[in-house]
Formats: sequence, structure tokens, C-alpha cells
Amino acid sequence: MTDHASSTPHPAKGDERNVVAVDPAAPQATLEERLAKLWAENRTFIIGGIVLVLVAIIGRYAWDSHVAAQQREISAAFGLAETAEQKIAFARDHEGHPLAGVALIGAADEAYAKADYITAGQRYAQAAAVLKEPLILARARLGEAVCALQGGSASKGDELLRKVGGDATAPEAIRAEAWYHLAAHLRDSGDVAGAREAIAKVSEVSPRGLWAMRAAGLAAKLPADSAVPAP
Repeated sequence: MTDHASSTPHPAKGDERNVVAVDPAAPQATLEERLAKLWAENRTFIIGGIVLVLVAIIGRYAWDSHVAAQQREISAAFGLAETAEQKIAFARDHEGHPLAGVALIGAADEAYAKADYITAGQRYAQAAAVLKEPLILARARLGEAVCALQGGSASKGDELLRKVGGDATAPEAIRAEAWYHLAAHLRDSGDVAGAREAIAKVSEVSPRGLWAMRAAGLAAKLPADSAVPAP
């Protein structure tokens, strides 16, 4: 009798002749095998890229922290500047910073309150040279213009008021105020026609604002002819 069990070949223990190695680049390679091959071939480059990204993130965080701390120090120094002299010193020490312009406006306001229009106008002009924010910038330019009128420079004040009134980037309220001051100045100078034109500009820029109401009151007091009667 034939022993079928004994005729069936069995691979010897430890014989790996029937084991086929899989090339990770071959189409039948699994995703894990392909990733392993990619990591083995590009490990140095991948690690280097990760390190560079981490260094950039840490550097940006450190820089942002430094800038934030610096801004806090400047803000604290600004809060301590109370007198005009201190505000001017702050503006000098932090030249170019937006708060330097705000400090100069504060110093200019103090000079204006003392009727020192020349000094006030100079400080408003210095503030306007460093400010960027439209609201505060227009405020400084308006102050410079009014000081020019109050200080006796009528032609300069007239020119500056027209610039502020015609500045489309300035807030409507400040533009309307500039036209109102110009109208009042022209009325006092005897230029009734010019005053009426400036009053019309007030209503055009801010028809429902406070300065439109004041301009309407000014218009009601204008004489019908082209000259203002002497008081």
C-alpha cells in the first residue's frame, strides 16, 4: 500500500525558499511599507524641515512677546506724562510712535487754552507730521488751522481749513467744523459771499450734524448785501 502522507513534500523547518520579499516601491506594496521606505530615504530632510518650522514659530513668538512688552512700557510712560513738558519729552523720546502724536496734541491743547496760539499751532503741526489714524490726524490739522487764524495768519488758516474740509478721509464732523470756522472767519472779514459758500459746504458734508445747525444760525445772521456792517 502506498503511503500518501509520506509522499507529500514538507518544507524543512527554517527553510525560507518559498518566502517572497515585497519591494516597497512595487505596486502591491502596502501603504505602511511605502511610508517606511519614504522615511528611510528622506529622514534627514524631513527632520530638518520640522526643526526649521519649530525655530520659526518660537522666534515669532519671542518677537511678538518682545514687541508686546515694549508697547506696554510705552503705554505706561504715556499715561505718566501729565504736564505739557512731560508730554513733549515723551514725544521726543518715542519719536515716530503714534502715541507721540497724541502727546503733542495734548501739549498743543494746553497751549491753546492759554491763548498761546503760535506754540499751539506748532505742536499741532508736529503731531500731524507723525500721526496716521485719520480721526486724530484731522484733529491735529484742524487745530493747526484754527491756531493760524487766531494767531493772525489769516491766509494760512484759510488754506488749512479748506484742506481739512475737503479731505475725504477725515471724519465728517471734523470736515464740517472746518467749513464752519472758515464761514465764521469769512463773515468776520466781510466776505459774505464766501461765508455763504462755506456754510453750504457744512450742510453738504454733514447735513444733520451739530455744525450744520450752527451754520444755519450763522447764515440767518448774514446780511443780504455783500458787506458786513460795522458793529
